[in-house]
Parts: sequence; C-alpha cells; structure tokens
Amino acid sequence: MVWDKNNPPGNTKISVGDNTIRANNDQIETAINLEHSMSTGGNQEGRHTFERDTIANRDGPAVAFQNGSIFFATDERTGRLVIQVRDGDAWENVDIEPMDTATSLIPTLPRLDSKSDFITCQFATYAQVTPTVDGAGPDQLIAIDLALSPFKYATLAADTTISNPLNSEAGKGTTVALDLVQSGSGGHIVTFGTDYRSPGGSLPAVDTTASARTMVYLTVLQSGSVLVTSVPGITTIP
Repeated sequence: MVWDKNNPPGNTKISVGDNTIRANNDQIETAINLEHSMSTGGNQEGRHTFERDTIANRDGPAVAFQNGSIFFATDERTGRLVIQVRDGDAWENVDIEPMDTATSLIPTLPRLDSKSDFITCQFATYAQVTPTVDGAGPDQLIAIDLALSPFKYATLAADTTISNPLNSEAGKGTTVALDLVQSGSGGHIVTFGTDYRSPGGSLPAVDTTASARTMVYLTVLQSGSVLVTSVPGITTIP
C-alpha cells in the first residue's frame, strides 16, 4: 500500500484498525528516510540528511556534499551542478550558468562536446626542462612529457637528444613549444627520437651559435606520431 491520510476510515473497528495504522506508519517512515537520517526501533531519533532549504532537502533527489557553509549538489534529474552558500540563516544559490561579462568570477566550464569562447587570453607557464646525461655522456637527453605544460624551455650545454614523447595518444592532438638556448660556448647539436616526423624527412634546423635561441614545435598527429618543426636564429628585429 501507499500512505493514505484517510486510513483507517472513521468507521473502522478498533480491533482491526491497528494493522492499517502500522502499515501507514511504515510508508511514512520510508518517505521520511529519503531526507532524514533515522535510527531504528519504536522510539526513533533523527535529523535532516542535509540542512533545511539546501537543494537536496528542498528539491531532491540529488547527489550532494556539504562542507560547513558551502553546499554542492548534482540534481539527478537534470545533471545540473548546484552550489549554495549560507547567508546568515538562509542558503542562497550561486549562479554558475555561463557568464558573458569580463567581471565574472565564476568561469564557464567547457564540455567535451562544446566550444568555449574565452573572454581573456589563456596563458600557460613555461616549465624548465633540465637535460640529463644520456648514458655515459657527454651527450644530454631532454625528456618531453606531453601531459605537462605545453610550453617548455631548456639550455643546451652539450649535444642533446630530444626523447620520444611521453603520453602521446593516437587521435588526440596537442602542440608543445620548446624554447632552446645554446650555452655561452654554443656548437651543441640537437637530434630527435624515432617517433618524430619532419617535413621532407630532414632534421629541423637548430641554431648552434653561442647563446642562440631556437623555437622547436612538437605537434601530435592523428596517428600518434609527432611532427617536429623549428624556427632557428631568433634575434631582435632591426
């Protein structure tokens, strides 16, 4: 049965009405337990699973988490993320819908199947790559991890090999910019691992002049191989 406030009817005999009352109590207990944490037994004590007026308590059903005065919930019906903060004794919704103003403090969260229009330039911090000794040396090895910063820099103090990239996946593209600077003595040659591809099959040029700078670009192809190109001899424009 389901809970019925009209049960038992007024004309029910006391001797048979107790079963209906107990059945109704069972239904009430089931409903209360949806939003309350209850003990078991005849004399029960309990509390709201989530505080009154939070989204889970008010609207439900939801997958929710509460940490002090901040409340997070995902509405299972819509999949919408809800964030609430306590304002005095009341819970207020935080608007996390896409923003289109430069003053917004809450960014739009891009979905994998949608385009994101950023309202400011997106930056990534250059990460220094420290060459390691390649075997017995004196050659050096620069390890390239595509899962880390897409902007890297290194100083060439010996002939150097750029290793085959780590975390390259077929069908997933990315581009890494590698800023290489020759040491004060210069003359250090750069070679590349076997997973790299280049236009015409020739090694990209790297300026070997002392203190010269070369930008090397590594672009993951659909096949998972990596296209390597370079811009050597970067100097000040006259």
